[in-house]
Amino acid sequence: VSPGQLILESEAIHACTRSKNFVFLRMLLTVIATSEPTQCEKTRAKSEALNHLDTEGLTPLMAFAEKAGGSNLEDGEDRKYCQFLINMGADKNIVNLRNGLSALGTFRLKIQHEKQRQLMLFLPLRDEPEEALMEALLEPDHGETPADRAIRLEDIVDEVDEIEVDDDEGFFFEDDSDEDY
Repeated sequence: VSPGQLILESEAIHACTRSKNFVFLRMLLTVIATSEPTQCEKTRAKSEALNHLDTEGLTPLMAFAEKAGGSNLEDGEDRKYCQFLINMGADKNIVNLRNGLSALGTFRLKIQHEKQRQLMLFLPLRDEPEEALMEALLEPDHGETPADRAIRLEDIVDEVDEIEVDDDEGFFFEDDSDEDY
């Protein structure tokens, strides 16, 4: 088994993108490409590594999108790292066969979970211009997938708007029944 194959099977590339470790990622890509005789084959090997599916069906770009957000989103660092991955050969058009999400949908799901947490804790939602920039960067060439499209912040806001707080009995959803949850 080649060193490159061992690296791919170990999912070290995915670990690097999740932790945003540029230095180690470049080193691993160099090791993968070293065994290739021509520059063209070296580039192909790096691209294949950056698009290799892990055991969850994620590419390294999807693994990165799954962890993007927070303060790194606000200061533009996540967008820069995302652009770096795409420039290195990461393909934003690959779709996870398990859930139909591209890297865009994976990013939206991460942001949606964060917004849902904020709403449940009654924290104000901030408009994040970097979210729109990341979405534009991650959008597949032929547009969002149906699964990507299904993930929208409005869905969470509508769901949370249906929740009332009854100080005596806890949370319950507005509907025709009087069942407490």
